Amino acid sequence: MLPTDAEEFVYLDRLVRTLHALNYLTQPVRGNLLLRVHARHILSVPANHGLAFEEILRPCGLFPDQITLEIDTDRVSDPAHFIRAVASYRSRGYAIAVSHFGRTTLDFAFLAALQPAIVKLDKRLLAARRPLERIIADIHALGARVLIEGIDSGRLRRHAGLQHIDLLQAHAPLTRPAGIRVAADAGNWARLDAAA
Repeated sequence: MLPTDAEEFVYLDRLVRTLHALNYLTQPVRGNLLLRVHARHILSVPANHGLAFEEILRPCGLFPDQITLEIDTDRVSDPAHFIRAVASYRSRGYAIAVSHFGRTTLDFAFLAALQPAIVKLDKRLLAARRPLERIIADIHALGARVLIEGIDSGRLRRHAGLQHIDLLQAHAPLTRPAGIRVAADAGNWARLDAAA
């Protein structure tokens, strides 16, 4: 059953992040935990962003400085509230990662106001074959690291090195059973693979 109102949505979003945090605790090697926070959650909570989640994390032995919250800033309906919310998260010790940057716009003023530690470039921006050097330099000038996501390959790693990408979020390639075709957006994936 999907959440029907803002309160249920906030509860579900926190629950999912808590499950990821508990799974993280079972891992033998731990780095900084990257957890997504839905924009609807951010816009639904009026103030004190991060406080409730911090109270959930502490009994588990986790602290905000071990967590990077990944947020999608695309099509945010209330930028001022969003900026205040992200400032609240940062004041509690959470690092911020902006995901899907460049999907529909390159809003560097909004990005600067959010002060993220990490900016994940959107796959569509990577597939567009537009020059990335200036975009990456502008992100670095804000003090943020640049991250790209893709299928783990030598090409992806080489591309990241050539483009001055700081971080890779790589995953194993998925195999499809014979006879199954992927119809949606196949051209963009081919261009992304070629770019990587």
